[in-house]
Amino acid sequence: MKSNRNTLTFELACNLRHICGFSRELLDRIIPCYDGFPETEKLACIDSALKEHITRMPPRLHQVLLSIKAENADNLRLVQALDEAEEQDEQHYINRIPPAALPMGVRDSLEGLPRTMALPALIGIGPMIGALATGVRLDVHGDLRHLNLTAYIVGEAASNKSKLDALYLLWMGKLIREDDEALKREQEFIRLREQRKNAKEQPKDPQVLVRCQSLRTSIAQLLTRLQQSQGKHLYSYTSEADQLSQNSSAAWANTSVLQRDAYDNSAYTTDFANGKSTGVVIHKVLWNMTLCCTPDALYRAHRNYTNGAITRLALARTPDNTYAPLAETVQRSPQAERNIARVAEVLELMQGDVCLPLLEERCRAWLERIRLETLKNDDRVKARLRMRAPVTAMRYTVCFMLCAHAEALLRQLDDNEGEKPAWADGCQTAKEYLEAHPDALNDALQAYQTDAMLTLFDTLADYTLDMLLLYFRTRIEAAYAAEDYPSGERERHGANDTYFSRLPVEFEISDAVAVRGAKGSYSSTNQMLHNWVKQGLVVRIDRGKYRKTERAA
Repeated sequence: MKSNRNTLTFELACNLRHICGFSRELLDRIIPCYDGFPETEKLACIDSALKEHITRMPPRLHQVLLSIKAENADNLRLVQALDEAEEQDEQHYINRIPPAALPMGVRDSLEGLPRTMALPALIGIGPMIGALATGVRLDVHGDLRHLNLTAYIVGEAASNKSKLDALYLLWMGKLIREDDEALKREQEFIRLREQRKNAKEQPKDPQVLVRCQSLRTSIAQLLTRLQQSQGKHLYSYTSEADQLSQNSSAAWANTSVLQRDAYDNSAYTTDFANGKSTGVVIHKVLWNMTLCCTPDALYRAHRNYTNGAITRLALARTPDNTYAPLAETVQRSPQAERNIARVAEVLELMQGDVCLPLLEERCRAWLERIRLETLKNDDRVKARLRMRAPVTAMRYTVCFMLCAHAEALLRQLDDNEGEKPAWADGCQTAKEYLEAHPDALNDALQAYQTDAMLTLFDTLADYTLDMLLLYFRTRIEAAYAAEDYPSGERERHGANDTYFSRLPVEFEISDAVAVRGAKGSYSSTNQMLHNWVKQGLVVRIDRGKYRKTERAA
């Protein structure tokens, strides 16, 4: 249709740019001038598409490429070209991260992994680092919070999710060994209590600290562990999130509430008919998790899409290896394993409140950019999901900053060949030094607000938002559109297209209705234009006529 040529050209260019090397000339050659479209207007649509924020390949295009590959399996050259395009797409985000932003321990975690598994590995180890650095709190928008994180590594069966198992054992190895000793003392106490159950004097409960907590447990046992945590993080890892579905429905529901309270670092109050957990009040829920799962297990674990629980998640997708040949196994070097263990040990000693003004400023700039983008697109789903994505990215970035600081301290020790480094200031241990200098960590981390680390933040924020949209956009839109969802006057839309960029500098309301296509109506479009005027993106020049402002054009 004539009125649809701008939209069609823009959408094609947005999708095809991923397999055209983002080349204006190649897109111009491929996309025809529909319905006598002037060449200059077609190029303007292509330019608008190339200016759109670059993310991974759109799912629809990915499905098209998979279909083409399946239909041409005997064409080796074509299959190799499509494999290369997919591999480049999988590496989109990791290629944006400067090598300087990956310190000791973090870069050692990536050793031996295919490059396409780098982002899942980074997302997976973040909660481990946050749990180890349990004494550190970050100032985000004026509120101090611990580095609480919940990560889901999502992929189909046999998609290399198990690579995270080895990283869990390396990062949390010391805590696992300490937990084993604590559990032995607890079992000994239980045995003695049974033997002396009728005795006048009962053995004293050791109140053990067990920090690596299984997810296959009762809510009462989990609360007991949280009460005994001594102000330190618990950490849970599972290679299959379907373990959650094996718990009772009550335990499942309370676990979900605890996950949200953990992210917010808020209090948890409940009452259980259990001798060890009656009248439970946990003032700060400190609990980090890394869960590996298939997409259907993710949806079974999270069934409510409008209560905010999913916005607190960090998701990572393992690459689609359905038709990939079996890759060669590369082992992680013993030196890399030692580096991870050393960094993990230093992280446990770190404590203090951290305020990073440059990182905070970058977070606010990211939020404003996405806000304007969603406003132009009238994309309510993305606008809601953006709220906590940069907060999650800030916590991840600080986790990696702490690893960089640990690397610097360890190098000082190595350079002094075991002697006390210059920063010791008369203290005998690192713990003694940190207690004597409570602001030392905050002062040290100021230097790590480098361009590389800020670029890392931008990448992680984009990736977090991209993954939330990938897995939950359709379900959130369906939840908003459901008859039982409380509705206001505003019509709900979730378009992933840029309405604003398709309109000329001066336009009428009828043009905006046409741009919105099947989802457009005069009432909903009028509300969209009202929002644009209110935000200063356009000005009303006459009845039903508008002009883009210089700031937004």
